[in-house]
Amino acid sequence: MNDFLIAAKELIYKNGIPVKYKSVTKGVYDTKTSKVANTEEEFQIKAFPKKMNITQYNYPNLIGKDVINFMVWALDVNPKVNDYIVHNDLKYIVVEVKPHYAEGTTIFYHVICSK
Repeated sequence: MNDFLIAAKELIYKNGIPVKYKSVTKGVYDTKTSKVANTEEEFQIKAFPKKMNITQYNYPNLIGKDVINFMVWALDVNPKVNDYIVHNDLKYIVVEVKPHYAEGTTIFYHVICSK
């Protein structure tokens, strides 16, 4: 592991809080029902949440919604749009994922979620 990856892990794990991450996979064929269905996988990760101020200039489609930016270590999860994060018993849907790189490796993600 490179130094940036180690530093990001230490800071997120030290200052972050445990949240539930639900990864949604769409279009999985269920052999029991012979239908295509969505599957969810849930696991706990450490994340650093930060409430976002939304304006018409940065995220016009999210005006009026409760938006939180979760900083997540890159090796904990590979976030995707339409996954879920449960924080304080509230379910937030992932609307955007911003990876941050150093030395050619993804170090952490800014996972922007709305309720």
